[in-house]
Amino acid sequence: MDPLSITASIIATIQLTGKVTSILWGLRSAVQGAKGDIARIIGDVNSLRTILEALVNLVETVDREAPSFLSTWRILSAPDGPIQKCQAELKALEALLQFTDKHGLKHFTKPFQWFVKKDDANRRLEALAKIKSTLQLALTTDHM
Repeated sequence: MDPLSITASIIATIQLTGKVTSILWGLRSAVQGAKGDIARIIGDVNSLRTILEALVNLVETVDREAPSFLSTWRILSAPDGPIQKCQAELKALEALLQFTDKHGLKHFTKPFQWFVKKDDANRRLEALAKIKSTLQLALTTDHM
């Protein structure tokens, strides 16, 4: 994958973090009793976003002929690699947080929906944490 494609893929992932964060802020104000949980998730998603932004900066500034760049980016940008997995988990989290009824109307004010979906959200966050660790390792490897 060329650097422009890598950058575009990471930027698309950053945009997903923005969508998820926006939904979470709506939930935070609407779901009583879940502010702490939601604030933690917002922090986790923002932390992921920071790493993704650092990766974009790295792709734009690193020597693309360096062996560490080539091997690292080949792994990160591979089909079903960390970037694609990150996008998939964020899309799944976004869908999970969209509380809708049978008519497709959003109901952020139903606290029980949050508590039913909280465990699924936490599983998605655990998967994102593993991906985030891989991305952090990639940043560390390319800064050495």
